[in-house]
Amino acid sequence: MLGWIWIAHNAHWLAALGFGAMIIGVYFWSRFDEPSYEGTSEYFVRYKPKFSTSRRRYLRAKLGYVFAILIVFFILSAVPEIFYALLPEELSQKAPKPSDTTLPLGVALMLIAFQTIPRLNEGERRIRGLLHSVARIPESIRRTVAQLRGFPFHCSAAAVALQTRKLGVQIGKSGQEPANLSKLIFEDDFLHVWYNTGCVLSALSENNQASTNIDPLFYDYYKEELDSINDRHIALALPVRKYLTERLRANSNPDAVPDPAAIREVRNLRDRLYTFVACGVRSSVRNDAESLDIISKLGFAVRPDPPRERRIEALVWLSLAALSILSVFAVWTTQLFENFVLKDEQTIEALKVPTELPGQFFWSWSTDAFYFFAILGALLIRGVHIGRREWFDINNFDRERPILRYAKPILLGGALGYIALVLIALLVGGQVLKVEARDISKGLVEAVTQTLPWAPLAIVIAGVALWLGDSPVQDARPSWTRILGRAVVGALVMMAAGFFTSSLAQPAVRQVGIASIYMSLFVAMQIGLVAFVLCIIVQISELYTDRGRSFAGQFIEASSRQGRLFSMYLHRDGTACLLSPNGGGLKSSAVRCQGHWQQFPEGTAVRWDGEGDACGKAGGFGLMSAFGDSLIYEAYAERFSGTPDFVAQLNMRASVDTTRPSPAPDPSRGIQPSAWQAKPADATSGATS
Repeated sequence: MLGWIWIAHNAHWLAALGFGAMIIGVYFWSRFDEPSYEGTSEYFVRYKPKFSTSRRRYLRAKLGYVFAILIVFFILSAVPEIFYALLPEELSQKAPKPSDTTLPLGVALMLIAFQTIPRLNEGERRIRGLLHSVARIPESIRRTVAQLRGFPFHCSAAAVALQTRKLGVQIGKSGQEPANLSKLIFEDDFLHVWYNTGCVLSALSENNQASTNIDPLFYDYYKEELDSINDRHIALALPVRKYLTERLRANSNPDAVPDPAAIREVRNLRDRLYTFVACGVRSSVRNDAESLDIISKLGFAVRPDPPRERRIEALVWLSLAALSILSVFAVWTTQLFENFVLKDEQTIEALKVPTELPGQFFWSWSTDAFYFFAILGALLIRGVHIGRREWFDINNFDRERPILRYAKPILLGGALGYIALVLIALLVGGQVLKVEARDISKGLVEAVTQTLPWAPLAIVIAGVALWLGDSPVQDARPSWTRILGRAVVGALVMMAAGFFTSSLAQPAVRQVGIASIYMSLFVAMQIGLVAFVLCIIVQISELYTDRGRSFAGQFIEASSRQGRLFSMYLHRDGTACLLSPNGGGLKSSAVRCQGHWQQFPEGTAVRWDGEGDACGKAGGFGLMSAFGDSLIYEAYAERFSGTPDFVAQLNMRASVDTTRPSPAPDPSRGIQPSAWQAKPADATSGATS
C-alpha cells in the first residue's frame, strides 16, 4: 500500500525518468559499437567492435555498458546537485534549471550532448573501453590472427593452378615443371605467402561463402574490404611473376631474392586478410570452441587438442552451496545473538538488527552480493590487463605480485561492490518508499549516508582477492594447508576492517551502551566467516585455471607448414629443453639448447639460452598460450612485445615422439604440409583457455 501511495505522488517524475531511460538506452546501445581504441598499426581498427568477439561476450558487455550508463543517469536524475556541479560554471549559472518532473529528460539530453565534447566524453569512452576489454575486444582478433599465422593452410591443386593463371606464367608440358613449381611454392616464403593468400581468397569467394558458416551479414557489411584485398592481391602479381620466372629458368640463380618492399607488402596483405577472416569467424560463433570448426572449413589445417577436464562449473555449484549453508549458519547465530546477548528489544531496534527470518536471510545474502561484486570487479580488471599482457613483467620473468598495478582494480572493484550495496539499500531497504520523501534525492542521499561507512570493506575484499589471485603456484598438487592459511589471513584482515567499519556505522544512541561493542564484534565475526569462504573459492578457482595452463613435465611439439619444427620438454624445476623435431628423447644429441620457463596467467614464457641460430625458429623468447582448444607458440627475438617473429601450432604429447619422420609433401596435391597428412596416434590432452 505504501508503495502505491509513493508512486501516485511521484507519477510525473517516474514517467520522465522512464522516458529518459529509454532515450539513454537507445542512444548508448548503438554507441557501444563505436571503437574505443585508436591507431592504424593493426587492421582490426577497420571493423566495428561487434565483429571482434563472439556474440555472447559482445551481448554481455553491451548490457553491462548500458546498465552502467543508466546507473549514472539515475544518480544524476535523483540528486540534481551532482548534475549541476558537473556543468561548466558559465553554463550552470545561465542555463534555466528544469523542474523536478522534467529533470530526468534534461539529464538524458545533456548526457547525449556531452558525447560531442571531447573532454566531457572521456568518462564514457573509458567505460566503453573497459567493457570492450572485458569482451576481449580487440584482443581476441590479435590472438586469432596469430593462430591463423601458425596454422598451415591446405591449398588444393585447383586453387594453386588458379593462382598460377593469375600470374600468367607459362608452364611447359613437361611433367616435372608443375612438381618443381609446387615444391618451390611450398619452400619459398615469398611465393608461399602470396599463393596462400590467394587460396584463402578463393575459399572466401561468393561461390564458397555459404559453406564457410560465417554470418552472411558480415560479408555484406565488409564486401568492399574483401574486394579491396582481392584487388591488391592481383596488383602484387607483377613482382611475384617476375620473381617466379627467374626461379623457374633453367639457368637461374638459386640465391635470387625478391624485392624487400614486395615481401613486406605481401605479408601485410596476408595479415589484412587474416584480420578479415578473424573478425568474420569471431562474430559468427557463440564461443571459442566453435571458431576452430569454421577455421578448418576455410582450409586451415587445425588439429585441436581435446580439452582437459574442466571443473569450473562444479566449483560454481559448490560455491553456491557453501554460501547457502553459510547463510543458514549466519541466521542461526544472529538469532542466538539477539536472544542471549542483546535481549532488550529497544537495543535490537536501535542497532537495526533484523528480527524476522526473511530480513535475516536478506541481511546475509546482501552481504554475500556486496563482497561478490567487489571481487568480481577487481578480478575482471585484472583479467583485462592479463589479456593485454600488462599485469606481470613477463620479459624479466617476474612472478611477484604487481602491487603498483593494484590501485585501479581495487578502486573499481570497490566501487562496483558499493554501487551494488546502494542499489540493495534503495530497492529493498525501503528508502524510496517513504511517502514523506517526495524528492527522490533525499532517499538516495539517505541510502548513501547509511551505506558509506561500509565502502572500505569493498576496497579491502577487492585487495584481498587480488592478493590471493596472484599467489604463486608452487606445485600441480594443491597444498590445502597453504590455501587454508591464506584464507585465514584474508579473513582476519576482513575481520579487523569489519570491526572498525561497524564501530563507525553504529548509531550514536546512549541507551545502547556496551551493546554496540558486542554488535561490532558479532558483525566482524560474520564478515570473517564470509571472507574465509570467499578466499577459499578464489584460490581454488585460480588453482584449477593454473592447472589448465600448466605444461610442466610435458613434451610439446611445434609444427608449421613445413612440418615438425622442434619439440620442447618443460622440467618441473623450471628448466626447459629444446629438442629435435623427430624424437630422440632427452638425449644429449637431441637437445638443441636449454632455457628456463615460468608460468604466468598471460601464458607460459620460455627464455632460451642458445646463442645465434642455435634455437632456430624457437627464437630467444617464446610464449605458449591457449585460445579455445588450440595451443600456439609465439617466438620473439629479444622481448615479448609487438608482433611475434614466428608463430607455430603446438600439440601436447603423452611421451617423447619416437615415430619416423613425416614423409615429404606431395607436390601434385598443391600446398599441403606434410605434418597434417595424418593425425598422430599419440596426441593427447591439450590446454584450455
